[in-house]
Amino acid sequence: MRGSKDPSWLQPLWEKKRADTAKRVERAIKELIRRKAPVTLEGIRNAVTSLYGVSISTNTIHPQREGECGVPEAPDGKANDEGPGS
Repeated sequence: MRGSKDPSWLQPLWEKKRADTAKRVERAIKELIRRKAPVTLEGIRNAVTSLYGVSISTNTIHPQREGECGVPEAPDGKANDEGPGS
C-alpha cells in the first residue's frame, strides 16, 4: 500500500521552502532596483542565481499584490516552488 496522498508531515518543509523562495525573490528585486535595472521575470531569476547560487523557474515568480509573497500556491494549496524545467 502506498503512502497517504496528503503527507501533512511535509507541510513544515513546504512552508520553509516557500518562505525561503519569497525572501530570495524579494532580495533579488531590491538588488535590481538598487542597480536601476529593469525588474523583469528574467532579471529576477538571474539575480536569484547570482545572489544565492540556486536556480529558480520564472513560473515560480508572479506579480504580487500588497501583502502577498511572490510565490504562487499549487492547486492543492501547497507551495509551488518548482516550476516546469526546474
